[in-house]
Formats: sequence, structure tokens, C-alpha cells
Amino acid sequence: MRCESCGAELPQGQSTCEYCGSTWDRVVPAVAVAPSKDRDVFARIRQSPAWAERHSPLRQARLPQMSPLATVAPILFLVIFIMAAGFIGMMMLGMAGTAAGFSRMGPMGGGFALMPAFMALVPGGFIVLGVFMLAKHVKSTGAFRSAPIQSHAAIIAGKRTQVSGGGQNSSASTTYYITAEYENGRRDEFATMTHDLYARVSEGDAGVLFVRNRYALDFDRLAI
Repeated sequence: MRCESCGAELPQGQSTCEYCGSTWDRVVPAVAVAPSKDRDVFARIRQSPAWAERHSPLRQARLPQMSPLATVAPILFLVIFIMAAGFIGMMMLGMAGTAAGFSRMGPMGGGFALMPAFMALVPGGFIVLGVFMLAKHVKSTGAFRSAPIQSHAAIIAGKRTQVSGGGQNSSASTTYYITAEYENGRRDEFATMTHDLYARVSEGDAGVLFVRNRYALDFDRLAI
């Protein structure tokens, strides 16, 4: 069964929609409310000039690309981070070696020698973390660059933002997402390549969506 107002799937015999709150005297079978309007929208997208020109060199050239700075800057930061952690770790081990020399001078020296050695485990952990983050960044960047650019006839079904960080020692970072619905009813969520794309689209917009890997690059909205 489907809701008469929003089209959501409902259990058999339910007369109140748990999604939009609409209430009716009867529940209409799903076959009686087939989404013919959406089928017409997708047909008009495929008949539009924007759909015909989606693969043209001029249109492809206007798509946003990942900037070299966004690729190189995190790599440089992580390399410096790993090197700094390694330098601190070597200093700690050097102090442990020096303290071990004093251990022969008295019974307290052995315990003193162990302290820098244990402290060296902290920068060692930072080195492991830095290497992991570096490998993850290189892998995600490579996956984006090797992925083909795809275009879809789509309707924007949703938008959301996700804020991360913002603690006492870090600045907040916001990621923008849009959800696209295709002609077969499937929905995919993509992070937007630019903040401008998130601002330009609204729920219900129909048009040609350009995606690459898990990123939405651009959207040609059609007046449908």
C-alpha cells in the first residue's frame, strides 16, 4: 500500500502515514498510484539539449576538477607530521640510551632509563597514525582520478550537511551531500565537489547530474 500524499510504502490496512502524517478513510493499493509523473519527468530530461550535450568536450571541460592543492597539501602535511614524530621518537630513544649509561652509577638509574623508552611509544603511535592517514588519502585520491565521469538523468531527492571537528583544538569542517533518485527508483548519495553545487540545487529539481566516484561534480537543472 502507498500513502496518498507522499507515496511512501505502508503496511496493509494502515490509514495514517508514519512519514508525512496524512490520514485517510482508505488506503489505496500501490498499483493505483503509479508514479507516471516521474516517468514523464525522466523522459523529458532525456529529450533535453542538456542530455544530448552531456558528453561533449565543451561541457566536460566545464566540470570542476580536484585541485592540485587539495591533492598535494594533505600529503605534505602528513609527511611533515610523520617526520616530526620520528624525530621526537629518536630523541626519546637517545635519552633512554644516555640514561642507561647512568644506570651503572646507582640503583635508581635503571628505572630512569626506562622512562624515555616508554615515552618513545607515543611518537611511535603518531607515526603509525600518520602513515595510515597518508595511505588512505593517496588511495582515495587515486580512486577519484581513475574513476570515469558519469552522467545521470536524476531528481534531487534530498540534501544534508555533516559537521566534523570543532573541538577545543580543531576547527569545524562541513561536508555537503545531495541524494539523487534515478528512473529505476534507486537513490544514491554523493558528497558535492563544491559548496556552490549544494547551494544551487533544491529538493525536487530535475536534470542531468554529473558524478565521479562518490562525488557530485555538477548539475544541469531543467525547467520541468
